[in-house]
Amino acid sequence: MGPPRATRRSFLSLAILASSVAGAAEYYNQPYALVSVDHHSNVDLEVDTGLRENVTGYQALLQDIFGILTPTSDTQFRPRILARQYDGRPDLSRVNEYVDGKTLIQSQRSSLELYAGASRQDSYSAETLNPQFDDFNPKAPVTAQSGAIDVGNTRTSVDFRPRYTYELSDRTGIGANAEYDMVNFKSQLPGSEVSFNYGLVNAFIKNQLSQKTSIETGVYGSDYETKQDTYKDDAYGVSFDLDHNWTQLLTGDLTVQAERDDLREMALATATAPPSPVKTFSGTNVGAFLSLSYKAQASQLRLAAGRQLVPSSAGTVEGVDQVHLQYDRNINPRFTLTGALIAERQRAISNIGAVNSAYDHDDGVALVSAQWALSRTFFLAGHYSFTRSKYVTDKFPANDNEIGISIGYRGLPAQR
Repeated sequence: MGPPRATRRSFLSLAILASSVAGAAEYYNQPYALVSVDHHSNVDLEVDTGLRENVTGYQALLQDIFGILTPTSDTQFRPRILARQYDGRPDLSRVNEYVDGKTLIQSQRSSLELYAGASRQDSYSAETLNPQFDDFNPKAPVTAQSGAIDVGNTRTSVDFRPRYTYELSDRTGIGANAEYDMVNFKSQLPGSEVSFNYGLVNAFIKNQLSQKTSIETGVYGSDYETKQDTYKDDAYGVSFDLDHNWTQLLTGDLTVQAERDDLREMALATATAPPSPVKTFSGTNVGAFLSLSYKAQASQLRLAAGRQLVPSSAGTVEGVDQVHLQYDRNINPRFTLTGALIAERQRAISNIGAVNSAYDHDDGVALVSAQWALSRTFFLAGHYSFTRSKYVTDKFPANDNEIGISIGYRGLPAQR
């Protein structure tokens, strides 16, 4: 005897619904390829040691963005491979691999956002700043670099960030988000390129104050620990996130955080030196960060500025004061100009050990680039960038000038 008629109708309805959703899925991809030649005046960022070197390099980047779009979800994957070679510098000639992805799943009252990424790259790529925003991952959290370049070293990293929101009413919602970062270096130096694990969990209430303004109030806890157990920070705090849209073109976001940090530091024992006494510190730290975006028909301006409390490959949790600015302008349908600037001051939130303060530093990169469309998909580009880095223990900064030219291919975006 078969199932009741009503049950058969339910099974048939579910089958028709699943078939319609699968049929409604849209698959697309956008490939990207770039070949470039660039020249550095001081690629190692050396400070008056006689080692600074003019070097010419060659790079090839292959990337693709795969997408799956359904009525309730939007999922994208981005694999990338970057191959770099420098004349006379085999120690800088490396191949870097990256893969990341993101998805947004929505229902009538809830949404789930998920970002995950993994990379394996050389020390130079991992420990220097990129002045341009990542359009694929525009809300990437700051992870402070040590600023030191250990030529020949390799960094492997994993980044995982889920976020869930449930709407209780038209104006009120609740949710939670988390973050997990794993950074592992092939070789480590004290206070420089240190492997670590970092995790954060945040629960929040979201209130829609008006059609243009919303605020999130959250409580969070985080844990930072180096792989060699030399430094540990257990923190808990509160955060406020204010989002405001002045117009459809101008949007802004302000995040304020205050946390209590309980830190423990212990120097590594060696064959000739016994373990040193454990040093501890407890204190309160505050951060505030503003993001603005203005997008017109032929131009876009993005600004991010403020102070954040973030994990660092210097082997500590650091307060990072940052200014990040980018302006893109389409002069005409073929010609585009870009100017970008990022400047950071990185300081350990508590200098309970000599290593922490020794690796406090300032970094900055300024970039100017121009791009000329040869066709709808091929383009020619040129750029100039200036990099500056200075440790508090150095008398003078290290500077590098880079100039380059490239030719690339960008697939047409999906018509969505």
